[in-house]
Amino acid sequence: MGQAGDPRILTFAVVALAALAFFGYRHVHRYDHLPPAFRTSTGAKVYDNYLDGCRRNGRESACKCLFDRITSVPPYTTPQGFGRLDVETMQSMMTGKGIPPILLDAAMVCLAAGA
Repeated sequence: MGQAGDPRILTFAVVALAALAFFGYRHVHRYDHLPPAFRTSTGAKVYDNYLDGCRRNGRESACKCLFDRITSVPPYTTPQGFGRLDVETMQSMMTGKGIPPILLDAAMVCLAAGA
């Protein structure tokens, strides 16, 4: 086994630190623009799942705008609250109430902004 001064160990350590710094930095800063509750591992998963689903049907800029608008209004400011919007939308549509106001408001703002 090598010693602390062994060049192979030092090389490995430098490569490991560089990879950690690069990938860790990218991961942390990728979510900096999100509300604090979404900067957790759970929140990041909710955001990524939303964005993946939304991008299939629309432009990424519109998806991000909608997310930003919706998550700025309680109770949607947390991953749990945002997740409830799915259920609320289904219930609202099934009972004939139509699209929930938060979705309509966010869509109007984002369309007006050119997202």
